[in-house]
Amino acid sequence: MPSQTEASTRLPTLDLAALERGSLPLSEGVYYAISQALRQGRFAAGNRLVESDLAASLAVSRTPIRDALRRLESDGLVHSEPNRGYVVADLMDDAAHVFLIRERLEGLAAAMAAENITRPELEELDALQSEMDGLVAATPMDVERLVELNGQLHQRITEASRSRRLIRMVERLHPQYVSYQVLRLYSDEQRRRSIREHQQILDALWRRDAERAERAIHRHLEHGKSVVLADMRRRAQADQGSTPRIGRGMTP
Repeated sequence: MPSQTEASTRLPTLDLAALERGSLPLSEGVYYAISQALRQGRFAAGNRLVESDLAASLAVSRTPIRDALRRLESDGLVHSEPNRGYVVADLMDDAAHVFLIRERLEGLAAAMAAENITRPELEELDALQSEMDGLVAATPMDVERLVELNGQLHQRITEASRSRRLIRMVERLHPQYVSYQVLRLYSDEQRRRSIREHQQILDALWRRDAERAERAIHRHLEHGKSVVLADMRRRAQADQGSTPRIGRGMTP
């Protein structure tokens, strides 16, 4: 497990001048930087987040760091412990449950999107899918970019539901964080399969077929859940003293 110092050095440097030009409060920039690092798995679960280290990494005072950590605790990405301070939450422990809920919520969102999505939005989804097709055909795959595009595609479909309440409910599950971790568990062939499943979803949206879109999302997320459950079994075996075989796409 990396130390807090090692983890914090991988935080992006904030462009303070750009924040000022964009009229974005410093606190928002700090929150976004730490939030993205957490969602991208740059901090291991259980790591302690030290305010002074984060402040040094982002070249800011501790005040916006403290404010950001409070918001991240509300988001469920960190939690506070007595005598330790803020610690990175292990969302993967509950990932299978999260996928089950996502199946229902994102399935509903896809069904609603089939009725509300516009042609320009569909064309944007096609462009995202086309870039992902290119990524999974390349050797080696750019997994970081793949995760980013995957998150954008799922987010755009949910937004096309036009339901603000539903969008907020999905966001609270931190799908990008969990998807990042899961895509790292996939083998290259599993990643290619996942991207092919996207095309089935898009085909249903183009046809305005709400039922088909919902079923396609369910199948897609069921695939992700199966990978999570397999990894949880391997980790349980490791905790019991056995040595599980590490599959392709996993890091020891």
